[in-house]
Amino acid sequence: MNIKLINSLESYNGVPLDALQHIPEISFYNHNYYIGLRREGCATSDLIYAESDDDNCTSYYLINKNSQPIYFGYSFTSEGDIIRTDLDFWIKLHCYKRIFCKKCSHRWLDWIY
Repeated sequence: MNIKLINSLESYNGVPLDALQHIPEISFYNHNYYIGLRREGCATSDLIYAESDDDNCTSYYLINKNSQPIYFGYSFTSEGDIIRTDLDFWIKLHCYKRIFCKKCSHRWLDWIY
């Protein structure tokens, strides 16, 4: 992910979930799709995938042109489902070019670049 994309995804910070248009036809339990914002320089609106747990947290992903999800933020039901971007991960990856998955120790670099 490049810095330009990281900066454009920052526009989701503070956006309430109900500002996005839900797509019920392809959504199912704890896995929802939304029509997102139209970011600057983009001809179409984003396709957003949201994966929720049964407790309080939802993770948000941008679906890119290759149908790959790119994590960009989270929200908590208890805080009104306001999207908070979590892009520090990508900035560190871009700057250091080396990062490992904390869960499985695989290099993420192989599938990102």
